[in-house]
Amino acid sequence: MAIEKFQLFRGKPNLQDFKEGATQTFNRGDIVKLSSNLVVIATGTGLGNVILGVAAADASGTTSAKIPVYVVTPEQEWRAFPKSTKKPTSFSLGVDYCIKQASAGAGHVSTGAGADVVVVAHAIKSNLGTTAGDPMLVRFDVASCKMIEG
Repeated sequence: MAIEKFQLFRGKPNLQDFKEGATQTFNRGDIVKLSSNLVVIATGTGLGNVILGVAAADASGTTSAKIPVYVVTPEQEWRAFPKSTKKPTSFSLGVDYCIKQASAGAGHVSTGAGADVVVVAHAIKSNLGTTAGDPMLVRFDVASCKMIEG
């Protein structure tokens, strides 16, 4: 099983079922979006304008199959990873950063255009946070939480 790149750490799980898009291969923990009202993987850098949430299960590969998604809200805290060569401490607390996701299982917090998440802690445990690739805690920027807009 692949490491979940984004995993709910603290906050109310806003879990909703959506229909899956055609030929999807996203993994549990990947950032997903809606395309023609179907869930598909969100790819690129700076995903804030398209984020639906985080896949709660691997894609089934079946068009219109139900797929559970954690719809993101700004009060939730998520365990997330920086690029494997970056330490969480290289990201400033309280600062917006983008999410970069090129393919399934490859999403990470990055520098660059976009304000998707705010870093709230460099470590989820006292023995983590100083080594490249360690997880950190983030909150999704309010502008990234499209589903709460109504």
